[in-house]
Amino acid sequence: MARIKRRYMGQDTLFSTDSARHLPQQLDELDWPEPQRFPVNRAGAHVRDVLVPDLIMSKSFLAVVGYSSVAELIDLVDSWALVAPKGRRARLLFGTEPFIATTKNFTSPRM
Repeated sequence: MARIKRRYMGQDTLFSTDSARHLPQQLDELDWPEPQRFPVNRAGAHVRDVLVPDLIMSKSFLAVVGYSSVAELIDLVDSWALVAPKGRRARLLFGTEPFIATTKNFTSPRM
């Protein structure tokens, strides 16, 4: 996304740049602990790169997840099951968002 024009001469405003585009690079410039100790998503490191291998190689794990990550969870459990010897177990706890849904009917509009 191109840089948005500044509305106030000489001042950065909330809308003067696309901060989301620069955030991973800005985070990379900070002094972070090693990713294995403190995983953070940034341009040079990703939480997934630390977390997934750790979970796959664990004897047992408990994953607390939301429904929005079901596809990721299926891939994780599938990978884990390929290397899991007997006696290993995965426990999954599905949670929901901490607010009440306003939608009461979840059927398709065509039905």
